[in-house]
Amino acid sequence: MKTELIFIVQSLVVASSALIALRAGSYALVTFISITMVLANICVNKIISLGGYTATGADSFIIGGICAGHLLQEYYGQESAKRALYISFYMMIFVLTCTQLQIYLPAHPLDQAHIHMSALFQSIPRITAASLISYLIVQRFDITLYAYIKRTYLLWPLAIRNFLCAAISQALDTILFSILGLYGNVPYIMHIIFVSYILKLLGLMICSPAVMVSRYFVSTTRH
Repeated sequence: MKTELIFIVQSLVVASSALIALRAGSYALVTFISITMVLANICVNKIISLGGYTATGADSFIIGGICAGHLLQEYYGQESAKRALYISFYMMIFVLTCTQLQIYLPAHPLDQAHIHMSALFQSIPRITAASLISYLIVQRFDITLYAYIKRTYLLWPLAIRNFLCAAISQALDTILFSILGLYGNVPYIMHIIFVSYILKLLGLMICSPAVMVSRYFVSTTRH
């Protein structure tokens, strides 16, 4: 129960932070998206147990980044969302490159941090490539899909449009990442896909109230 509670609190913190970034303007929201994606790439290395099922620590950050991207596209336009995609993708590669170089720096004989940093940042090439490829493909798809849903179902509440788009794009993301990064290396791949997707849907539901009240946080004077 403690793990589930922390997961809920973490999701609420991410969702609330997205609203604060929205209040600060589009640039702050782009920065927030970039940070959540970097955190997701780091926290995906941590395995947790939610409700008896195996998951990673990255799901709340992934969902928070997706919802923030929808808020950016909703209030600042599709071009802003595209810019956020490429900036966050660049930041992911930048952080990955710098952390790998940091690992290869020879440590001082008295240093005690190197072994822990190596365990945290030592990348598995296939997982890293799968993460970057799936992120770029899925986010481009998500931006296009959200534009279509917004244009076609403009009268629908924002929270429903956000949930529908994220549910579809995250189904694609879960399947694509699992095939590219995990297939052939782990047993019960369909089980992993199913559980991961269900947890993302739960994260979406937790973040939905923040999306519902987002219009009260939109800044009309900041960009």
